[in-house]
Amino acid sequence: MIAIGRIVQETEVGRLFQLVTCLSNLPKQNDAEALVIINGLAEPQRTQEVVNIWNEGIGRYLLVTSPGLYERTPYRFTIKELVETFGLTRKSGVYTQVTPVPDTRDHSRWAIEHLKDLGVTSANVYTSFYHMPRTFLTMLRCMIDADIARRLNLYPCPIKISPFEISPEINSPMHTLCEGEAQKIPIYQEKGDIASHEEFMTYIEWMWNQGKDTPRKKRGV
Repeated sequence: MIAIGRIVQETEVGRLFQLVTCLSNLPKQNDAEALVIINGLAEPQRTQEVVNIWNEGIGRYLLVTSPGLYERTPYRFTIKELVETFGLTRKSGVYTQVTPVPDTRDHSRWAIEHLKDLGVTSANVYTSFYHMPRTFLTMLRCMIDADIARRLNLYPCPIKISPFEISPEINSPMHTLCEGEAQKIPIYQEKGDIASHEEFMTYIEWMWNQGKDTPRKKRGV
């Protein structure tokens, strides 16, 4: 076995590992004010799981993004379709993007604009596991641009789905999409389309600091 020091020079692989592990280590927020669905690749599981959660009375607002502009998907995520196809029962507080957009950045910008206008301070973001790292960074970029990164606690909630499930749009297991996502992240960071690694780590530290003054901490338990 090759001995590797505990402190080594930072690499692109290491930064990606930091990203994934820090996201997985964030606490879950069951009482978030808003539930946000970032749709894509014609995967109805994203919307179905969150609609089921919403119907249980969780959250004040439900934001549903549109399908991708170039996707071969039958879904448009209108209120009517959410009711008839996905079983939506709570209609009040639901916002839908409806009009297809080209990419995750357009989904994220729409969602963040609504969260800002609604005065939301905590939101769960739902998408497929392989898409979550880039989705989170894209939403964080939009939060920084909208000047709400120090007001909005964003919690990553990958939908519960097997990595071997076939993604309808590409007809391949979902885990095979991880490599492409890993390659996109540093490219998009270089372009400034998503949050940089430094911006991400600063935000994650801020989120963890939000809980430091809880009664449990004050008692030293």
